[in-house]
This record gives sequence, structure tokens and C-alpha cells, in this order.
Amino acid sequence: MSSPAAQPSFPWHRALRLLIASLVIGLVCSSRLRSEEPSSPEPASTQQDSAPPEIAHLGQVFILAQHREDKTVETDEYLPKGETLGDWSQLLTVQRLRLPRASSPDEMIAHLSKRVSKDPGSRFLVVRQGRHASVFSASLPPVDGAREQRLVGIVCMDTSKPGVMDVLQFALAPSRVDAGVADMILDSWKLKFVKQADVRNGADRVGD
Repeated sequence: MSSPAAQPSFPWHRALRLLIASLVIGLVCSSRLRSEEPSSPEPASTQQDSAPPEIAHLGQVFILAQHREDKTVETDEYLPKGETLGDWSQLLTVQRLRLPRASSPDEMIAHLSKRVSKDPGSRFLVVRQGRHASVFSASLPPVDGAREQRLVGIVCMDTSKPGVMDVLQFALAPSRVDAGVADMILDSWKLKFVKQADVRNGADRVGD
């Protein structure tokens, strides 16, 4: 994965990528301790191999702005037409993690919650929790000149491929979107992710 300084997006988003990267690194370390062997957005395991050039939601079209891939993380970032990764109002990120050992959405959620909660003024909430998929939301205050950010995301296991995890995140900059509209947009993405999680989890779910 590229170093944080090389990423053109806001500091919090770089930090969130670092949280995911640190989880991957942590799983690498624990794996070595256990063994000597070194359109409409959906989790990547339900998509085709190539990322779609556009994703639509509530009449808003998101254009693929950047694709990056290495041995552990594949990332696609989508923006409203005309916006850039250095200056955006809404951002949809689709990531596929290739972990060195089987993990769970709970492990990912716990890791993100612990790290985000360390920042004063930040909030992290588990919206839906299940064996195969979990949904979370977070609010991150302005830090080092960056604007306030609100986001909602879903973490999904690929049950057909142990060690593969899909993470979808929708982020919004409240300073760039009317407050009432921002709440409606975030709620719609949250509902979409919760429905996806419920389908994956079936009756085996925890949370409101």
C-alpha cells in the first residue's frame, strides 16, 4: 500500500487506511506466531473481477477515480463527477483485504473502534453485528486543518475464500453538504449496508 504522504485525500481518510493496514500487519504477526508458514455497490465477492466504472445511489452517480492494488489490499475510490481525491464532498471506498489467516468482521470492527476511539471527539458505533457481516458508523472531528467527516461502512467475510475480507465505506464532509441532506444521504447508505449485512447473516445477527 502507498505511504500516507502519497495519498491525495484528507488526513482522516489516510488514517483510516492506516488502521486497516495495521490490522493486516497485526494478522500477519499473529499468523506467524501460530504457524511457521509465512452499479449498486455490493461487497467485492459479489462483483466481477474488474471494478465497475460507475456506481449509482439515490440518483447520485459516483465515478471510479482511482484503483490501487498490492498483495494485501485492493482499493477502488469513487467520487461524484467533477470532484477530486484532494477536494471532495462524498467518497465511496471499496476495499478487498487478503489476510494471512481467516478473520471475522468482529475482529475488524473491534480494531477500528479501538483506534478511532483514541482520537478526542471521535465517535464509533456498531450499527449491525453478525457472524458474516457487520455495519459501523463513525464521526471524526476536524484535525490538523482537515474538515469534519462522517462515515458509514460494512465489513464482510468472503465465506468462499478464508482470509478475504471486503470493506465498503461511504464518507461525507458535512461542511460541503446541507445538514438535512447529509443526514438523509448517510441514513440511506446505512440502510443499504444493513440490508446487505442482514442478507449475509440471515437470522444470525446482533444489533438494532
